[in-house]
Amino acid sequence: MDVLLISAGRSTFQGALWGAYDLDFPLSVAYVAAYLEENGYHTEVIDLQLPSESLERLTTDQINRLAFVGVSSHLLSYREACRVVEHIRHNNYQGHIFVFGPLGFCLQDTLFDECPGIDFVVIGEEEPTILDLIRNSGSPEAVKGIWYLEDGQRKKTQDREYLRNLDVLPFPARDKFRLGEYFPTPGKYYVLPQITILSSRGCDYNCLFCEKAGGKRLRCRSAENISLEIDEVVHKYGAREICFVDEIFGADRDETLKLAESILKRDYRVFLRISTRVDHLDRGVLSLLKKAGLYSVGFGIESGSDDILRYNNKKITKQQVREAVGLVKSLGLEARGYFMLNMPGETRRSIRQTGDFIKELELDLVNIQIAYPYPNTPFRRLAERKYRIIEEKWNRWEYSDGDDVVFTQSNLTEDYVENAYRRIIRTNYLNIRFIAGWVTRIKTFHDFKYSFLQFLNLVRG
Repeated sequence: MDVLLISAGRSTFQGALWGAYDLDFPLSVAYVAAYLEENGYHTEVIDLQLPSESLERLTTDQINRLAFVGVSSHLLSYREACRVVEHIRHNNYQGHIFVFGPLGFCLQDTLFDECPGIDFVVIGEEEPTILDLIRNSGSPEAVKGIWYLEDGQRKKTQDREYLRNLDVLPFPARDKFRLGEYFPTPGKYYVLPQITILSSRGCDYNCLFCEKAGGKRLRCRSAENISLEIDEVVHKYGAREICFVDEIFGADRDETLKLAESILKRDYRVFLRISTRVDHLDRGVLSLLKKAGLYSVGFGIESGSDDILRYNNKKITKQQVREAVGLVKSLGLEARGYFMLNMPGETRRSIRQTGDFIKELELDLVNIQIAYPYPNTPFRRLAERKYRIIEEKWNRWEYSDGDDVVFTQSNLTEDYVENAYRRIIRTNYLNIRFIAGWVTRIKTFHDFKYSFLQFLNLVRG
């Protein structure tokens, strides 16, 4: 039985020079492909963000030989996902189409309206759910963790339990992709090739704005299992840098120390890039990770107002941020920070505090986005109940890139938020210190072209 998995999502990370318009490797698709292959199902993959890939290469006969087609997408790229479904059905495909990934998790039952032609929407832990769905497509009511249609009615099955032991998952099927065509933008790497790895899933915290697509409980892979995957990507794919894309790297201190020690024992050296919370890493862990190759640490800081941090249940304080950033910089590591404007409870005063806090921290790299209330989050329910919705944008998912205002609150007008957003970005990027540091990050012609165009946009406002 053949299964086709299509990545229809193009990652666009607004609010920064670094990280926007990457060609990101679709890790979740690669995990699903590996899991299905391990269980006896042949899989093919197409990643439509790559210029070399197209659905047109599939003939009608090829499409109709497929038993299942799975489509994964980000919320921002939902129109592309819908076009994929429409294209496949236009070829008279009579098999099953399922949607998974962030798009399915966010829209769930409403996706049947957004993308007519789909049969199932996968939510929760994707690998076992999709395997179960393929085995039991004729009886979807027996498959945990999906939405499906029956006689035109939407139905949801019982929630699926998340995997407790992530070590049971095979390593992502990277061999099915053209790895040489993926690249991060300047500011998101030190040396190439860079390979992304996921060392944990989920989060134990309950920030108001987070969709918690990875699950409500943090689950960490063992140091031994991660080390074996690093061995594979170094020896098989030539990786020189590892970018950990966890929500919270290093949550298990003991396993993090074991991982660093394990890497140090290898006969190769790699550079490491991580993101985590400001209250999760101490000097001992960071020092050992630095010896193992760590060069960059990112923090989800979100706001420069303690009131806003409390209101959004972030469970950190500005003082903890200062201490964490200071620790990272004292060790000679790069410090990155992620911020949002127009968060729940935001005021003009708190926005000014955020701008001032960014200046105070003197981070090496900063990302600022306008907060977006993702579907199925407490944030969205709060916004619907309490704030003024900008109707023409509210359900237009392309506005989820963090570059647009889709609701207003307090005395914050749409123009005020947008102008504050632009002002903070320009202040952080159009200064001698940042520009001088950025020039050192330009290592390829692509980096130069990308940087020139982005700075041109900044100057034009």
